Amino acid sequence: MSVLFTRRIPKVRESLIRGAIRLLTTRPPSPCLLLPMDDVGDYPGGKVANLNFYDLEMKKRVTVAERRVPESVHLSRTIGSSRGWVVRMNNEDLTVHVTNMLSPSAPESSHRVISLPPLMPLPRGLDPSEYTPVSELVRNASLSSSPDQEGCVVAIKFWGHCISLCRLSGDSSWSWTHINSLPKDYKASSVIYSKAASIFYLTPSTDSFRDPEAHEAHRRKLKTDRHKIYGRRDRHGSPLIVFFQQHWPLEPPEKLVEGWCGKRFLVETPYGDMYTLMWYMIKTGKKLVVSCDKESDVYLAETKRFELYSKQSWPKPYVGDIGDLCIFFGKNEPFCVPTRKYPGLKRNSIYFTEKDQICVYDIATHTILQFPHQEPLLTPFWLPPK
Repeated sequence: MSVLFTRRIPKVRESLIRGAIRLLTTRPPSPCLLLPMDDVGDYPGGKVANLNFYDLEMKKRVTVAERRVPESVHLSRTIGSSRGWVVRMNNEDLTVHVTNMLSPSAPESSHRVISLPPLMPLPRGLDPSEYTPVSELVRNASLSSSPDQEGCVVAIKFWGHCISLCRLSGDSSWSWTHINSLPKDYKASSVIYSKAASIFYLTPSTDSFRDPEAHEAHRRKLKTDRHKIYGRRDRHGSPLIVFFQQHWPLEPPEKLVEGWCGKRFLVETPYGDMYTLMWYMIKTGKKLVVSCDKESDVYLAETKRFELYSKQSWPKPYVGDIGDLCIFFGKNEPFCVPTRKYPGLKRNSIYFTEKDQICVYDIATHTILQFPHQEPLLTPFWLPPK
């Protein structure tokens, strides 16, 4: 899911494919979904590629034609996106590259590729292999600010108990710090940077906690964890990294209790409000997958519901209306935009992908609308406009 694939277009069909898509020289006006790029040629130091996106206003695939993609970016895999920047990792030398050149709203004159040092030594507990490279062990990535600003921190959360931070210092050098001792409740957590609080937040794993005593014990633990600070905070240190404290049990709707599974995320609005986003899924079956000569069962699930909770609205935390905002949810750092600025976007909604579908969830009516799309969605990374 985290790979930004590139596809070599056979010369005999290149003109047909190029004629079947719209080649744009201007940027899409609204948030867009990153699609696989198409290689169309070479240049010294990299590839020439068509950059593809799904445009929500046009409801179709659009292309920025013949962009030069440096070899460092082309040979890497996408592991996250934040604030319009795409984070990619090279699985051979473990270098990490942060770039805005894959965002269609970034003017070509502003394109930058910032290469971080190799992620060595690896955080403890990671076990990459020939079949599971390091990039596949990444949960998500988050940036505290634009990576060309002094003091910027790039955070990479791995599946498990590890998070790695790379900070830009005043002498324009980068250095990694690994934290290998996150509590077990945060094994599947993601990381998000709060601009309002100047803090990286980690979210705990989801549990229904229908037993009041169990919930109270968990709440006390979260209250204690909230004050655990990872990394240093001084004029040369990283922002605080803390656990996001939840003050209430997050119960699934009654009709979802049987067979439900849920995941918890955070999203910050442009106005500084922080929402807990609960993503509820229902298991629909399982299939047998053969990988590396091994057979395993993989459960299939489909989205049934999203729910939002606001820390600011306690003791009635449920949020059924976020006004003219809409949320973009995927493997990117979730973000919000005001729909009044972007034609074609639906207010009070959540844009997401599922299997091969691009979807929008209406928060008020709990209904899902699917958009027309005819190709696999292997890269669920939404990019905000600049």
